[in-house]
Amino acid sequence: MSTIGFIGSGNMAEALMRGLLTSKTCTPQDILISDVRPERLRELADRYGVTACDSNAQAVGRADTVILSVKPQVMSDALQSIQGSVRRHALHLHRGGRPCGEDRRRLGRCPHHPRDAQYARPRRRGR
Repeated sequence: MSTIGFIGSGNMAEALMRGLLTSKTCTPQDILISDVRPERLRELADRYGVTACDSNAQAVGRADTVILSVKPQVMSDALQSIQGSVRRHALHLHRGGRPCGEDRRRLGRCPHHPRDAQYARPRRRGR
């Protein structure tokens, strides 16, 4: 199994991790997490046995797939923190309130073109 790095470890990231682990899609050793709150990293590492990273760049550098799961107001900071670390990842953005194009422009300054990344767009309710 390839490794999955979560940037942000809030409720949505935890739900995704729990689902991956419960379904046995991943093992705890396959999951890397990063967050600005060290106490949250310790909590999730203890609860699920996943690997807590010291920085977003470290998680991105070690992961095959990256899931950005941060609040819209900190998305710019999260993208900037991984800008030099992005390589051939499938990059999934979990956030609301901003068009994907803005995130693509930010990642366009990374070594690889945004066309190499996959963008997961949330489904609209009622469709």
